[in-house]
Amino acid sequence: NIANPTAMQINNASLYTEFRTVNGLSTGLELRGTNPTFTYPTGLPAGVHGVLYIVRDGCGNVTECRNTIGIWPKAPTPYCVSLSSAVMKNGLVELWAKDFDRGSFQNCKSPAGYRVINDSVRIENDLLFFTFNRAGQAEHPIVSRLHEEHYFRGLGEAVPGTLAQQEAAYNEGNAQKWLPIVERRTRPLLPDGSVNPVSRWDWVITGGTSGQQFGCYAGNTIGIPIMVEMRVWVVRLFVPGTAEGSDFCSTRLTLIDNQSGCGANTLVTLGGNVQTESVEMMNAVEVSLKAELPDYSIATKTDKEGKYEFNSLPIGVNYTIEAKKVGDYMNGVNTLDLVQIQRHILGIKKLDNPYQMIAADADGDEAVRVNDIVTLRKMILGITDKIDDMPSWRFIDASDRMEDGPWPFREVISHGALTETTTNNNFIGVKLGDVDGTASANAVSKSTQPRSTGVRLSVEDRVMKAGEEVEISLTAEQFNEVHGMQMTLSHEGMELISIDGRAIEMTADHVGKVSKDKTTMSWASANGTTVAQGSEVMRLTFRTTKAQQLSNVLQITSEVTGAEAYVGTDMELGGIVLEMRGKEGRPFEVGQNEPNPWKTNTVINYTLPEAGAVKLTVFDLTGKVMRTYVSNGEAGQNQITVSHEHLNGATGILIYKVETGAFSTQRKMLVIE
Repeated sequence: NIANPTAMQINNASLYTEFRTVNGLSTGLELRGTNPTFTYPTGLPAGVHGVLYIVRDGCGNVTECRNTIGIWPKAPTPYCVSLSSAVMKNGLVELWAKDFDRGSFQNCKSPAGYRVINDSVRIENDLLFFTFNRAGQAEHPIVSRLHEEHYFRGLGEAVPGTLAQQEAAYNEGNAQKWLPIVERRTRPLLPDGSVNPVSRWDWVITGGTSGQQFGCYAGNTIGIPIMVEMRVWVVRLFVPGTAEGSDFCSTRLTLIDNQSGCGANTLVTLGGNVQTESVEMMNAVEVSLKAELPDYSIATKTDKEGKYEFNSLPIGVNYTIEAKKVGDYMNGVNTLDLVQIQRHILGIKKLDNPYQMIAADADGDEAVRVNDIVTLRKMILGITDKIDDMPSWRFIDASDRMEDGPWPFREVISHGALTETTTNNNFIGVKLGDVDGTASANAVSKSTQPRSTGVRLSVEDRVMKAGEEVEISLTAEQFNEVHGMQMTLSHEGMELISIDGRAIEMTADHVGKVSKDKTTMSWASANGTTVAQGSEVMRLTFRTTKAQQLSNVLQITSEVTGAEAYVGTDMELGGIVLEMRGKEGRPFEVGQNEPNPWKTNTVINYTLPEAGAVKLTVFDLTGKVMRTYVSNGEAGQNQITVSHEHLNGATGILIYKVETGAFSTQRKMLVIE
């Protein structure tokens, strides 16, 4: 009793050790004053210590008194971690108290040594062991059986009944199981072969924890966090039959039934749909579901109606859903998108919804800038076929209203500790770069054939010599309020040296050299540009590699970059025609067949500088002639209809060639089944 020590305790000299320190200073200085105090530094071991006070006055009188102080270590500090665990098919899972430990510790280091349990068992003095509280009450294993596995309840009480009955009580959550960590040590033998009686302890306990069954058949709720109390004991402070020398912490345990061990009521469904802003349902979008569970993440794909579903999911789990669609970067991307981005940047017409701004942010820096135009133009020109480090589609949580602008926006739908089925986990798909919303949601990039001619350019036909450097002027025949245009320029046997914009700004940044024989172009005008008829639009300089007729090799096609223009106030889609002028200034021009691709019939338009015989030949890529049409054409516009039934069922890429007098031009077309 530290507050009221006995005379024997006070006069016990073995308790006293002389420390000539004052306030932690080994100076021998004395305390002075009418009410002196001192502070002893840390370091005294736990236990009872004697204190001797010696008091002197100025007259040399001396008196002393003795007393005791007790230093007792605080109970251990428990530190818990929350867990999630899946129950087995029997609806139960066995967890150990130490599973919930996150670094519990004792506050005073125990002296080295052992605590003796009996003649055969001892336990390390500074050991921590772990149990659960049940119903808020401390429980510890049976002390005499600390070295062996056994069932217990309460403060060291045995579980009544047979072993089978004890196991049943354990599986019902009405008992704990003790699991010690022990070392078996063989006692040394005497020369006569008998055991040395001086050597003791067959078993040394070096650790231990109790286990408990959790689950629906142990009375626990599935999917909703339950409270668990882990208790930590210090061996040297442990007093059997009491909770002394221990403390506990409360934490959470979430039980998950992913094997249907607890019945259908513990399983839920997550689902939704994926669509574009224009409510076009997206097929074959990969949707992934992630969770901190074995065998996750899992994935599925949307059906033809854009729907997806994940079934038989255990409740109480944190889930995240993401959507992904890869490839087809060019789907819906054209120069009209650049026009709209440019007008937004210049403040002429702002993009009016967040999905357009997300589409315009090609480089992913959460802003619409000139670099987005540069990035997309490289792809339109065929310089690159994708945008590095960016997906081709972005999928936004449909519940994200983005009222203050699109950034940041949510691309992940999250559910914390899901407890019920939800089927409205919807995404809005945004095609990167497709500001005008022309991308196909359910196929690779679809080609939209212009319904009318938007731009007509002309060039004077000529004969070229091999090795010659030639300048070719593209002249405006029809160029009214054009906001942008793009094309593939085919020039077999002619290598482009330079391009010089005249009536429009056309620089190397607007051009992509796909090969020696093909050049792509993309040009945009924020306010629309009109070029008078007969004025020079641009000038091209080529170096020829062989002698040939210009009209036979210079063509505007859609082979790499689709040939189209955006004209008028509404920026309507139109085609681009290149007319070849003869010496008299009259054009010879062969247009792209319409429609293309085609199944049944297609129409080929051509312009003649003068009336004359015309031959149209259709052949495959090997040169095999499929059909020849011969007719008399009139000066100006003409057309020929080609029927699939005349081509012996041929499909795929075919070539058609129009010949008249000194002129001939050929193009490709695609026949589909």
